[in-house]
Amino acid sequence: MTVMMSKSSHDAHEKIWKMIRGLIEFTYDEVAMLTETPYSTVSRYLLSLYSAGYIRPAGKRKEADGRKKVVWRLAKNTGPKAPVPCKCLYDPNIDGLASGSVIPRLDRGIQKVQKPDRPIKSDDDKKKKEPRHVD
Repeated sequence: MTVMMSKSSHDAHEKIWKMIRGLIEFTYDEVAMLTETPYSTVSRYLLSLYSAGYIRPAGKRKEADGRKKVVWRLAKNTGPKAPVPCKCLYDPNIDGLASGSVIPRLDRGIQKVQKPDRPIKSDDDKKKKEPRHVD
């Protein structure tokens, strides 16, 4: 299975995955700081890992500023290659979709096209038959 993504996203995901595999516990802020990756990128990627069951909350930690942060822990370590989010989560280590991933249904919104009994009139045909108003 081949999944296409930008090189910068791929590199960021690889750095994040490598970092969390080496840490026992982590917060989103710690991962963003240690990988020098924007917080928004880290949070999107970690959310996709959480949705697929790869990370789980391990509790809360009080920070120096008094705020409590959720501490996360790796739940599934499938190997060195970073799982790839793609409306689901593709894991190159198992060459498949991670369990718990949502696979979009391709048949939604697709309607069976039936051949019309009579020809469909174009907009030009409709304009020809409309009466013109003269002032």
